[in-house]
Amino acid sequence: MSIRKKLKESGKSLKHHCTVENIKDNCATIQSLFTVIALIVGGLWAYTQFTVERKGEPHANIKQEISYVALSDETNLLRVNVEFINTGISKIELKKYEVIIYQILPVPTSVKKDIKYALTNVDRNTDRFSWQVVARRFSNLEETNPNLESGTHTVENGKTKLSLDNPVEVEPGEKENMDFEFVIPSRIKVIRAYSYFRNEKRKRSMGWSVSSYYDFRTSQKENPR
Repeated sequence: MSIRKKLKESGKSLKHHCTVENIKDNCATIQSLFTVIALIVGGLWAYTQFTVERKGEPHANIKQEISYVALSDETNLLRVNVEFINTGISKIELKKYEVIIYQILPVPTSVKKDIKYALTNVDRNTDRFSWQVVARRFSNLEETNPNLESGTHTVENGKTKLSLDNPVEVEPGEKENMDFEFVIPSRIKVIRAYSYFRNEKRKRSMGWSVSSYYDFRTSQKENPR
């Protein structure tokens, strides 16, 4: 074989070897690039899911339905039905709750002064008035709920303490209905019902709450059978 032919064949072999090596290097580079991109996308997804949207945290909606029955001319039986809906992806245990009934009308004497002041002053230091508590149900609240306005912890018409020995468990996508009954003097015409359920995953007294007014004068009472 001539020297020229040998050199020509050697050149082809070297060229082929270089091409294969280049392809391998390029594939390795592309693979590394996709790996980095996948890690970045995965990190952003995890950040969005668990930090921004907090999907790993308990999520719930709470609402209440109020009705009453006249026990006598002097007494009404008030029923507060609380519906707790687990809208998250983790199970929620309900151990501590509080349901409070406030008197709105007739306006309590202790609140009249605050209302008079509010009529002549645009700015106030508190978000709500210190309405008089007429009934309350709660279960072992270890801490004072910071959402309650000042002056609402004095129960005048009795106080019942309930203990949830077996916590209520609400699975994701499910709901739990809880009934609370209160005996209310018929002289009270308008009340505000406040329900609070503590989030056990939080160290502080954070949770879910709902509040609504109820007018006995315009609301249709239930007819017990």
